[in-house]
Amino acid sequence: MNNDPLVPWPYVAAFVRTAGLIGVPLGNIVNTLEYSLLAKDKFIPSSSVMLLCERVLNKAPFNTLLPITSVMGFEGMSELPTIVLLEKSPRDALESIFDTKLPARYGIHLQETDPQNTTHVIFKLDAPSNSVAHRYRAEWLFGIVIQLVASLGLSSLPILEIHLDYDPGEFTSEYISGFDASQSIQLKKNQADIRIIMKKKFLDSPIHSSQTELANDAKASLSSKKQHLEQGEYKHSIEAQVRSIIIKELKTGIRPNIETVASSLNLSTRSLQRKLTDTNNNFSEIKSQILVEETKDLLSSSNLSLDQIANKLGFSDRTTLSATFKRIEEISPAQFRKSLLENK
Repeated sequence: MNNDPLVPWPYVAAFVRTAGLIGVPLGNIVNTLEYSLLAKDKFIPSSSVMLLCERVLNKAPFNTLLPITSVMGFEGMSELPTIVLLEKSPRDALESIFDTKLPARYGIHLQETDPQNTTHVIFKLDAPSNSVAHRYRAEWLFGIVIQLVASLGLSSLPILEIHLDYDPGEFTSEYISGFDASQSIQLKKNQADIRIIMKKKFLDSPIHSSQTELANDAKASLSSKKQHLEQGEYKHSIEAQVRSIIIKELKTGIRPNIETVASSLNLSTRSLQRKLTDTNNNFSEIKSQILVEETKDLLSSSNLSLDQIANKLGFSDRTTLSATFKRIEEISPAQFRKSLLENK
């Protein structure tokens, strides 16, 4: 498992949109995100997704992610419901999905008990249990399972037990109701790991809408997406290092440039330029994105004028700042600050 695997941005955007649609007062959350919810073919680290989850739950009238993740769309991951609906059986669908190795990137594994038993352990999530982010990942997984199984049109979920490696405490009833309104599912706390146990009969039942050829196409697409994510992680790796140094230099009053950043990475300027070019990046654009992020932060947290912000961040003047901001955010700094005030 990658320590901080990337997630398709459209999928994250679906999470935010769903939260808003079911009544979460998002307020300034969207405006303060470090990425655009309209981006296409982009990825963000799962750690940023977990931070977003925390921000959303801080404003939500509920305590877990299940009310959102169990109903949100699969933008960016549409192959998952396609495979579930078109494979020969739920077992074949699960095996197809896990064959792509994509779930393993997020620490999700497929396991089975003795085939003679009446139950099968389907999902196992491994990660340190001493963090809120681990709980969020579990709730995201639970929501995916609820949706995929429900897409088959079943009257009730064929789940016997949910094992947690933590105690949800006051959230227990929310977990149970999220999975099954009849509350017939057993929820076991403080177990060795997180797992979902389903009925064997369900796994082997035929899917009447089966179209194996189309399911194989979706599987191939999902495998391709995994490779795309891996390429994105390489890009993110060098980009993240450059971003980290630029931000550090800004905080210490240094006006960052490619020479100082290359030196911090023990690279020549030419080598850094080449590495960025290999990942379809360039230093000026990364720096501009960070300066815009810093501008957003100052616009939302201070009363500094645009002239003062421009001087503080090293822009030649407020006109240059405004032009850079509008190119990246598609609104002017003044419009951004106005929207913050209106949402308070």
